[in-house]
Amino acid sequence: MKAKEAFLLVLSEDEPQRFAKACMLFRNEADKRIKLRHGPTRNCIQNVLRELEDWAGKAFTGILEHKHLVLLIQDEGSAIWVRHKILDPAIEEYRKAVRLEILRDSPLPALQALTPKRLDALSGMVLAQIREDLTNLAAETEEKEKL
Repeated sequence: MKAKEAFLLVLSEDEPQRFAKACMLFRNEADKRIKLRHGPTRNCIQNVLRELEDWAGKAFTGILEHKHLVLLIQDEGSAIWVRHKILDPAIEEYRKAVRLEILRDSPLPALQALTPKRLDALSGMVLAQIREDLTNLAAETEEKEKL
Protein backbone atom coordinates (compact mmCIF):
# COMPACT_ATOMS: atom_id res chain seq x y z
CA MET A 1 0.00 0.00 0.00
CA LYS A 2 1.29 3.42 -0.81
CA ALA A 3 1.88 5.88 2.00
CA LYS A 4 -0.67 8.29 0.51
CA GLU A 5 -3.39 5.61 0.58
CA ALA A 6 -2.59 4.79 4.21
CA PHE A 7 -2.65 8.50 5.08
CA LEU A 8 -6.13 8.88 3.60
CA LEU A 9 -7.45 5.72 5.28
CA VAL A 10 -6.25 6.83 8.72
CA LEU A 11 -7.44 10.39 8.15
CA SER A 12 -10.95 9.10 7.37
CA GLU A 13 -11.21 7.60 10.88
CA ASP A 14 -12.48 9.45 13.95
CA GLU A 15 -9.76 10.89 16.19
CA PRO A 16 -9.83 8.12 18.85
CA GLN A 17 -9.67 5.35 16.23
CA ARG A 18 -6.74 6.70 14.19
CA PHE A 19 -3.97 5.06 16.20
CA ALA A 20 -5.68 1.64 16.06
CA LYS A 21 -6.20 1.99 12.31
CA ALA A 22 -2.56 3.01 11.82
CA CYS A 23 -1.42 -0.04 13.83
CA MET A 24 -3.57 -2.34 11.73
CA LEU A 25 -2.26 -0.87 8.47
CA PHE A 26 1.36 -1.13 9.71
CA ARG A 27 0.82 -4.78 10.70
CA ASN A 28 -0.85 -5.67 7.39
CA GLU A 29 1.85 -3.92 5.38
CA ALA A 30 4.58 -5.75 7.31
CA ASP A 31 2.91 -9.13 6.77
CA LYS A 32 2.46 -8.41 3.07
CA ARG A 33 6.11 -7.43 2.59
CA ILE A 34 7.38 -10.42 4.56
CA LYS A 35 5.27 -12.80 2.44
CA LEU A 36 6.57 -11.20 -0.76
CA ARG A 37 10.09 -12.04 0.37
CA HIS A 38 9.25 -15.72 0.85
CA GLY A 39 8.86 -15.97 4.57
CA PRO A 40 10.21 -14.66 7.81
CA THR A 41 13.93 -14.70 8.44
CA ARG A 42 15.89 -12.44 10.75
CA ASN A 43 17.32 -10.38 7.88
CA CYS A 44 13.98 -10.20 6.10
CA ILE A 45 12.19 -8.88 9.19
CA GLN A 46 14.97 -6.38 9.93
CA ASN A 47 14.82 -5.02 6.38
CA VAL A 48 11.03 -4.85 6.36
CA LEU A 49 10.98 -2.99 9.69
CA ARG A 50 13.56 -0.49 8.40
CA GLU A 51 11.46 0.10 5.29
CA LEU A 52 8.28 0.44 7.33
CA GLU A 53 9.82 3.08 9.59
CA ASP A 54 10.18 5.31 6.53
CA TRP A 55 6.78 4.28 5.22
CA ALA A 56 5.06 5.02 8.54
CA GLY A 57 6.85 8.36 8.75
CA LYS A 58 5.47 9.34 5.36
CA ALA A 59 2.03 7.84 5.91
CA PHE A 60 1.22 9.00 9.43
CA THR A 61 3.14 12.25 9.94
CA GLY A 62 0.62 15.01 10.47
CA ILE A 63 -2.06 12.57 11.63
CA LEU A 64 -0.33 11.04 14.65
CA GLU A 65 1.87 12.86 17.13
CA HIS A 66 5.57 11.99 16.96
CA LYS A 67 5.47 10.08 20.26
CA HIS A 68 2.56 7.97 19.00
CA LEU A 69 4.40 7.27 15.75
CA VAL A 70 7.48 6.08 17.66
CA LEU A 71 5.27 3.94 19.92
CA LEU A 72 3.53 2.40 16.90
CA ILE A 73 6.84 1.48 15.23
CA GLN A 74 8.32 -0.01 18.41
CA ASP A 75 5.19 -1.84 19.53
CA GLU A 76 4.26 -3.33 16.17
CA GLY A 77 7.90 -4.14 15.44
CA SER A 78 8.11 -6.16 18.65
CA ALA A 79 4.83 -7.87 17.80
CA ILE A 80 6.22 -8.92 14.42
CA TRP A 81 9.28 -10.51 16.04
CA VAL A 82 7.08 -12.37 18.54
CA ARG A 83 4.50 -13.45 15.96
CA HIS A 84 7.20 -15.06 13.79
CA LYS A 85 8.96 -16.52 16.85
CA ILE A 86 12.32 -14.96 15.99
CA LEU A 87 14.44 -13.26 18.63
CA ASP A 88 14.95 -9.52 18.14
CA PRO A 89 18.65 -8.81 17.40
CA ALA A 90 18.75 -6.21 20.20
CA ILE A 91 17.78 -8.92 22.69
CA GLU A 92 20.40 -11.24 21.25
CA GLU A 93 23.00 -8.47 21.70
CA TYR A 94 21.87 -8.06 25.30
CA ARG A 95 22.23 -11.76 25.96
CA LYS A 96 25.77 -11.74 24.57
CA ALA A 97 26.65 -8.64 26.58
CA VAL A 98 25.39 -10.26 29.79
CA ARG A 99 27.56 -13.31 29.12
CA LEU A 100 30.57 -11.05 28.58
CA GLU A 101 29.88 -9.24 31.86
CA ILE A 102 29.64 -12.60 33.64
CA LEU A 103 33.03 -13.57 32.22
CA ARG A 104 34.42 -10.24 33.45
CA ASP A 105 33.06 -11.16 36.88
CA SER A 106 30.93 -8.02 37.14
CA PRO A 107 28.86 -7.76 40.31
CA LEU A 108 25.61 -7.04 38.40
CA PRO A 109 26.11 -8.41 34.88
CA ALA A 110 22.52 -8.03 33.68
CA LEU A 111 22.36 -4.44 34.83
CA GLN A 112 25.80 -3.56 33.45
CA ALA A 113 24.80 -4.80 30.00
CA LEU A 114 21.44 -3.02 29.94
CA THR A 115 21.15 -0.03 27.60
CA PRO A 116 18.02 1.97 26.71
CA LYS A 117 17.79 0.26 23.31
CA ARG A 118 18.04 -3.18 24.88
CA LEU A 119 15.51 -2.28 27.57
CA ASP A 120 13.07 -1.11 24.89
CA ALA A 121 13.54 -4.37 23.01
CA LEU A 122 13.05 -6.49 26.14
CA SER A 123 9.95 -4.64 27.32
CA GLY A 124 8.51 -4.61 23.79
CA MET A 125 9.02 -8.35 23.48
CA VAL A 126 7.35 -9.02 26.84
CA LEU A 127 4.35 -6.83 26.04
CA ALA A 128 4.00 -8.33 22.55
CA GLN A 129 4.17 -11.85 23.99
CA ILE A 130 1.47 -11.00 26.54
CA ARG A 131 -0.73 -9.57 23.81
CA GLU A 132 -0.16 -12.65 21.62
CA ASP A 133 -0.98 -15.00 24.51
CA LEU A 134 -4.16 -13.09 25.36
CA THR A 135 -5.27 -13.19 21.74
CA ASN A 136 -4.67 -16.94 21.58
CA LEU A 137 -6.45 -17.50 24.89
CA ALA A 138 -9.46 -15.48 23.75
CA ALA A 139 -9.66 -17.52 20.53
CA GLU A 140 -9.44 -20.81 22.45
CA THR A 141 -12.12 -19.68 24.92
CA GLU A 142 -14.40 -18.66 22.08
CA GLU A 143 -13.98 -22.05 20.40
CA LYS A 144 -14.79 -23.88 23.65
CA GLU A 145 -17.93 -21.81 24.15
CA LYS A 146 -19.15 -22.72 20.67
CA LEU A 147 -18.92 -26.41 21.51
